[in-house]
Amino acid sequence: MHVVSLIGEQPIPCLMILRFLKPKGFTLVCSDFTRGVAQRLKKIVKANEKFLIEVSPYQLGEIRQEIFTHVRNLTDKEVTFDLTGGTKVMAFAAYDVARSLRAVHTTFAPSGRMSCSNTPFPRQE
Repeated sequence: MHVVSLIGEQPIPCLMILRFLKPKGFTLVCSDFTRGVAQRLKKIVKANEKFLIEVSPYQLGEIRQEIFTHVRNLTDKEVTFDLTGGTKVMAFAAYDVARSLRAVHTTFAPSGRMSCSNTPFPRQE
């Protein structure tokens, strides 16, 4: 499995998801503002493949295209999207890519207790 994680200012939710899922590879999608957070996460999380994509945090079309192109070029076709971090625009772009690829999307909700929800998109007929 490969996880695409959106990186915001708070790395803990992303770190917990990556440690819980233990993917073979991951991609951290960050902005210039969160690049340092992403670089630190990239160093401490163990995986065979580690990628970092820097995007403009409020350019929906550009973000979507960057993520879509990257995911299509991955060797691992089982992709999960962690939509917990990043800007709302980044989350919307990643969600749209996940939907178009019928991938699994993950959210991390601290609702009294920590829970991780993996939700696959249904097949459209």
